[in-house]
Amino acid sequence: MSEKIILNFRELEHLTKQDILDSRFLKWIIESYLASKPFKNDNFNVLPQLASLINKDESIKDYVTNLNEETREQILSIINDIYDYYRTKERYLIYIKDDSKENLSHREFVKKFMHFSNLVVDFYRDIYEGILNKEQTVYRILPSGGNVGIIFSKESLPLPQNYELLNKIPVLESIVNQPPFMIGTKQNTRKGFYHEKNEKIDISKLNLEDFYSVLIKINGKHGLIVTHKDYISFLASVGNLFEVTSFDESVDNVDFITLYGLKNVDDCYYYLDNNLLVGVLGDDYNIDYFGYMKKMILTEYNLLMIKEGNLPIHGAGFQIYDGKKTKNIVILGDSGAGKSETLEAVKTVYHGKYEIKPIFDDMGTFFLKENKVYTSGTEIGAFVRLDDLETSYSLNNIDRAIYFNIDKPNSRVVIPLLSYPDSIKKYEVHAFFIADNFSTDQNKLFIYDNIDESIETFKNAERVALNTTNEKGKVSTYFANPFGPMQEKEKVESFINNYFNALKNNNVPIGRILTSLSFDKENGPIEAAHSLINFFNNLD
Repeated sequence: MSEKIILNFRELEHLTKQDILDSRFLKWIIESYLASKPFKNDNFNVLPQLASLINKDESIKDYVTNLNEETREQILSIINDIYDYYRTKERYLIYIKDDSKENLSHREFVKKFMHFSNLVVDFYRDIYEGILNKEQTVYRILPSGGNVGIIFSKESLPLPQNYELLNKIPVLESIVNQPPFMIGTKQNTRKGFYHEKNEKIDISKLNLEDFYSVLIKINGKHGLIVTHKDYISFLASVGNLFEVTSFDESVDNVDFITLYGLKNVDDCYYYLDNNLLVGVLGDDYNIDYFGYMKKMILTEYNLLMIKEGNLPIHGAGFQIYDGKKTKNIVILGDSGAGKSETLEAVKTVYHGKYEIKPIFDDMGTFFLKENKVYTSGTEIGAFVRLDDLETSYSLNNIDRAIYFNIDKPNSRVVIPLLSYPDSIKKYEVHAFFIADNFSTDQNKLFIYDNIDESIETFKNAERVALNTTNEKGKVSTYFANPFGPMQEKEKVESFINNYFNALKNNNVPIGRILTSLSFDKENGPIEAAHSLINFFNNLD
């Protein structure tokens, strides 16, 4: 896992190369680098002479000119090694607004963020070319300043009395990413689910100076995500996945709070404090994974939806258009069922023949309106596996993506896909399927004639667990959704039939699509894609 460096941008915005030379930060980088090397050679003695190289002092010219080529190459290798060592760190440039009128605008911050990156590159090149004793032939522009820049403000949010102290925590106002941004975490899969627990957090006992926050909105609901600085990478990733609230608009209410990285907390749970939902995740090696934050946010949101009689959907919603007709299709399925892989296969196999528009990639909601079923999404982005997706998916979007654990199985990418207005738009559902990753039938798509059979199949939601969670073998999750419906099964049972009956009454096909993902990852989703397109072609 890479180390995180959090720098106060107010101390950097007017920085010069001489300032870098004199900084404690550069000293720390060099000392940290040297400490990582068990063996050292005489060429490390060039490091104290960096100032002379930067200033092009006469005192070092003879030294550089008289270097033999082997020594020169060794010194250049050391300089490159230190530079690369520095760039392996996750680098966060933090700008906290104060009460003065001299605060940077968002655009000014971006410009100064880029200037700092150029300054660091120039600093490196002055040293490198000083040893090389000439200009380089090939130049590579690498992200060398910060990976992420964040403007925080001290906005006052409408929080309940017991949580007003959270207003002392800086809240994200604007963020800039320098791609490609690659994050390492201690875990690369998520385990289990969340449960309700009547153990409220005393905000006054938190060391609030160690936390940052961001306010997001999902379908009109506002959630305050508060995270310890050790997990600031997750806060940066939230902006690729959920809509960050702009403080130009009024916020009347905060509907839920997610607290991540709490010391002395060894559980992951949620509780209801009057009308406020609070999700709690401790500071634990075993939950150092962005999926834990994402799923707690979605669990809280889904619990709010269930309270209002809406049905959370764990799956993929998408629109298919062939130039003549448009159909909105939803595939239900828990992690590893093959819903995303099937959709990617459709895009790949039928590229240019059909237009595929995402409605939601992981979590959506069903609404009843005038006896018809409509759906909308929760996220503006996706947190998806690289292992099972077409290479073009990640490469085409590398300039916007945040990558997690690219050197491990189940590596993931967080990538924005939709605008917020698109994510909350409600689409009438024209077909509803459950993803089946284990059945071996030749027919890859079935339509249920019996409504009761379809309801029971969807409720049981069986699948063979893959390596995306800690589950093993064939498992069942209530309605394929351990993030709300499973916790509030009794409430969901009271209205779930209304949705299936509405689909049936409007002649909306309810079926099962066989992805074969548990035993044929290469061909299974492709065969499912063919069946899905054939089904679409036969729809009126």
